[in-house]
Amino acid sequence: MSFAERKVLFEQRACALVGESIVGVRYFEIDYGVPGWDREQFHSLDFGVEWRMDSGRIFCMVTDSEFYPYGLSLREWSCENELHDPTVWDVVSDSNWVPLLNRKIRGVRVYWSYFEELEDGSRYYYPQDMEVTYEHDNKIFLSAAEIDPDTGEVWATGTDNMVVIFSDDAARRYCLGPYAPDQ
Repeated sequence: MSFAERKVLFEQRACALVGESIVGVRYFEIDYGVPGWDREQFHSLDFGVEWRMDSGRIFCMVTDSEFYPYGLSLREWSCENELHDPTVWDVVSDSNWVPLLNRKIRGVRVYWSYFEELEDGSRYYYPQDMEVTYEHDNKIFLSAAEIDPDTGEVWATGTDNMVVIFSDDAARRYCLGPYAPDQ
């Protein structure tokens, strides 16, 4: 299958979120004994996030090598199908998620980045970030990235980590989604 065909299929999976409402959120992490994902303006995850929708559908967002290690991946199934022995945190009552629950998703936009420029000048693209817009213009951003909580430095290529950003201001601060240098 060509890159163009794989990209269309990925975009179609992302668009399947439109019209759905999140009723459950679980994080999948390495077992540190205590939750380590809350960084106030964003959540940092070793493995991924799972959404349970009002329709009964389940979506799993992780980093994997569908396009390039480790780009964003979106599957319609439980993250339990992707991961072995993770610690699972139910975060449905987290203050960042509460205002987003039971709200219709109005739009999804995937931001593609590239890892390298090839000799012929073409680029190898992969899904880096996904912007999800809800009713009343609330937004979140999911990114195959890692953010240093002390310095704010962002590693966005080749990291097997995911961040969930809960505001446009934070996405701008960390240069993710529409604020990434290559967008």
